[in-house]
Order: sequence, then C-alpha cells, then structure tokens
Amino acid sequence: MTVIKRTLQDGTVIWDVRVYLGINPETGKRVVKIERSYPTKRDAQDREAELRLKYRKTGRVHSVTVAEHLDNWLRRHAQELDENTASAYRAIIDRDLVPTFGDMMLKDVKPTHVQDWIGHLMSPESGRGRNGQGLDPNSMRQILKVLSAAMQDAEVLELLDRNAARGAKVP
Repeated sequence: MTVIKRTLQDGTVIWDVRVYLGINPETGKRVVKIERSYPTKRDAQDREAELRLKYRKTGRVHSVTVAEHLDNWLRRHAQELDENTASAYRAIIDRDLVPTFGDMMLKDVKPTHVQDWIGHLMSPESGRGRNGQGLDPNSMRQILKVLSAAMQDAEVLELLDRNAARGAKVP
C-alpha cells in the first residue's frame, strides 16, 4: 500500500491511497484498489492503515459476480468432466442459474435466495417442467447440484465464507 501525492491543475494538493490486494484466484490478475482525493497526507495514511487491517482480517481481495464464477468454475473443471456432462452443466448454468443469480455478487447470495429460487422453479408460476407445472424434484436436484458444486469451489477458493446452496431443500 502506498500514499501518493497529486497536484491538480489549479495547484491543489490531494492524496491518494493505492492498495495492492493480491492475486485474483479466478483470473490470475493483480488486484489494486485506488482511493482518491484525501485532503491531507494524514487522512490518506489513516485510510491506508484502515484498509490494511480490513484486508488482513477478512482476506477478501475482490468481489466476483455469480455469472463470472460459474463460467470460471466450469472452465477449470471441464477437462475433469465427460463432454456430455460439461454440456449439460453449461445448459444448466445458462438456462437456470445465470438468469436468477448471474448479476448478483457471489458473496451476496444467501440461503434464503436459493430456497426461494427452488420454490419458484418448482411452482407452476415458473412455467417450467412438464406442461408448465414446475420442475420435478429430480430435475431440481440436478440443477441445485451444479450451483452447490460451484459455490463449494468458491468456498474453497475463499471467495465465500459459506456455500449458500448447502443445506437447501428440494421438496
């Protein structure tokens, strides 16, 4: 982490904090956070110390959306899977997971979100399944298995504290 002095065109001096947060395990790229425009060097140094402590405690270096993690997870595990299984997982991700969870930050998915989603897909309101009566329990378990495996992977990579799909119940 560093504190950087900047002089604006009007001569005003401001201070920025640049924080190296480590390597993103999903992409392999360096993660750097820059916070701009502290009026004094002391303010910038205080913020730098606060950020150091926060990241040392949490170990969190970045946020990833569910869609990004699902894509990375499948890409990393595709060679371990049969071709048909990898294709089926891709279809589940694209059809069932990304429309609901894709834009959410991975860390923000809670067990209640997963349980509500299961209830929705199994209800006639979803228009899914045979004759639009909702998904049957076996189909729902297959879909949940993919979500749970990807979230378990995120837990192992320390992108999550807890797999929100663990313990989800299919009626």
